[in-house]
Amino acid sequence: MMRLRPAPVATTLALRRRGDGPPMSGWTRVAPLIAAALFGPPPSPAAAETIDACALPAGATVAAEPAAVAVILSGDTLSLGDGRVVRLAGISTPRMHDDAPASGEPEAADFTALAKQTLADIVAGHQIKLYPVSAEPDRHGRIRARLTRADDGLWLEAELVARGLTRVEPGPDDYACARHLEAIEAQARQAKRGVWADPRFQVLSATDPHLDRWIGRYVLIEGTVVSTGQSGSRHYLNFGTDFRRDFAVQLDDKVSAGGRRDRKHPGRFAVEGFLSKESVGRILRVRGVLTLGGGGLIRPSVPEEIEWLSTKP
Repeated sequence: MMRLRPAPVATTLALRRRGDGPPMSGWTRVAPLIAAALFGPPPSPAAAETIDACALPAGATVAAEPAAVAVILSGDTLSLGDGRVVRLAGISTPRMHDDAPASGEPEAADFTALAKQTLADIVAGHQIKLYPVSAEPDRHGRIRARLTRADDGLWLEAELVARGLTRVEPGPDDYACARHLEAIEAQARQAKRGVWADPRFQVLSATDPHLDRWIGRYVLIEGTVVSTGQSGSRHYLNFGTDFRRDFAVQLDDKVSAGGRRDRKHPGRFAVEGFLSKESVGRILRVRGVLTLGGGGLIRPSVPEEIEWLSTKP
């Protein structure tokens, strides 16, 4: 198997249909060998010092909460000694799919299991600190939080992203650290670490005529904005001239304003310039679940799901 060596920077896709990942029989024994072959030595602790800039909302006074890990449930979820379940905020472990293009390296396919084992190794023997991102549990009863190791400050989400085992997936309640994590993800992608060495986790082109094969999955797509449009609170960034067949991004400013969109409370898409006609001619990368609609549609919920790759034309 070819040994992959770290290199510099970039940014990308990973795909996921909502549902369970593959089984993990015998994985614990072989995970360290595959990890060493794929990635070489683990990267140095990833950006632990940057979490102070984004871990808590501006003006928040709640201190980080110390806790003990009981069980690792997946590469992005764990349970604590007191029984609470914690979902690591702003990231997600990619799942593999049988109908995705073959990677040529079947022994490296189960990144879901490798992420779980790696998270277990990272927290083994350590207390952790929780930085909750929401006061209420999610619909599955999980606490959404950012986590660091208590003794050395290692930021768990950043470390997993740096190793290429999770991708950044910002949501409305946890986007504050997204840009920090996206920069780390870009380095992992450029270095072809983890999932980024696998063709099944390619960045898709907005002009790909076969985007429909990725419907229902979380993907990264990039391309040039050809035109913009609007219908009520919904704005569209179009990547082709045939609205029935070409990919588009739908931005609902009412969503990004928390349902309070008016002149005094514009949404974040408007405030951050994503609704401007000056977006035409610029290249962007968007991440999200690809849905039906024309040639495929992504509906970002926060601006951090969009990255400009070029300046004004």
